[in-house]
Amino acid sequence: MDIISILVNDFEIPGIIPEEKKSITNRSSGIGFKLFQDTKDHRSYPTRGWFNSVSLGLNGEWLGGQNNYQTLKYEFKHYIPWGEHGVVAARISGINSYGDIPFWALPSMGSNLDLRGYERGKYRGRHLVAIQAEYRWGFWKKRWGFATFAGAGRLYGESGDNDLFTYQVLQSLGAGIDSWQVRRKD
Repeated sequence: MDIISILVNDFEIPGIIPEEKKSITNRSSGIGFKLFQDTKDHRSYPTRGWFNSVSLGLNGEWLGGQNNYQTLKYEFKHYIPWGEHGVVAARISGINSYGDIPFWALPSMGSNLDLRGYERGKYRGRHLVAIQAEYRWGFWKKRWGFATFAGAGRLYGESGDNDLFTYQVLQSLGAGIDSWQVRRKD
């Protein structure tokens, strides 16, 4: 069981919120529950197995917060060996929020649970879903590797009257060379 501590946020959003409300202080307090399954063959650099998790967050005035809302987060990852030094990793993840969720707590693209390459908080919505696939190929004593990935995701929910909310599909595509500092198990 996860216990979420009290969060107090003071932030400014120029051009979106009227001048008299630019600085917002909001207190959120909640409790969370998480279930997970981990059958990966290696903690940091898996080549086979699953990692699945589902968590429920309950935030409310009854815990000392200012808003009553709930979040349901899920993540399903699968790792499949591909050739002698390769692995394919696939992931689907999402967040659904319900109730009187404050702006700063709305799901947004740009975290390690959704799509790479997006500035966190630029795109927000009540609900988020993302899917991503990656191919990794290890070389030179399995301490270096090449990775390529592609993904797509979408935020949806109440849009309000600003451009921070999107209904379009966001894409992510890239490649690179990684240095694995921890020696992988064979």
